[in-house]
Amino acid sequence: VLDDGVQYLPELRDGIHELVTRLYRWNGAAGTDTIERRLTVSVQSDVRILRVFNYPNPFRRETEFTFVLTGNSAPDEVHVRIFTIAGRKIREIVVPHHSLQVGFNRVMWDGRDEEGDEIANGYYLYQVQVRGDGVERSAIEKLVKLK
Repeated sequence: VLDDGVQYLPELRDGIHELVTRLYRWNGAAGTDTIERRLTVSVQSDVRILRVFNYPNPFRRETEFTFVLTGNSAPDEVHVRIFTIAGRKIREIVVPHHSLQVGFNRVMWDGRDEEGDEIANGYYLYQVQVRGDGVERSAIEKLVKLK
């Protein structure tokens, strides 16, 4: 919304779109000044988890799980589960709806298990699971703990 109340609210279908905005201003004898801005947007109405990473990886004390959520609205909740390589779940973090958004999200983890103990050095797996709009999606990645 600009100062004079002009707004553009396009309804875009799924896919990649380029939005171009051009502003013109008459500058007297010098002619017209022009400013152009381009914005590429990706519209995806179905629920997905994209670009799942944790940083830093390897980590010493704590790490941050990051991911991009797509869809028409934020999901009901997200579960981040951390497992040993043997498949034993050592921690589950539940992220409620009010802490999520369509787009980029991050979840901090202190590197501790369900009992509050620091986990040992080694390789682990983590799963990011999303529930919303009647569907469930998940992604699995690996992380490394090093002191």
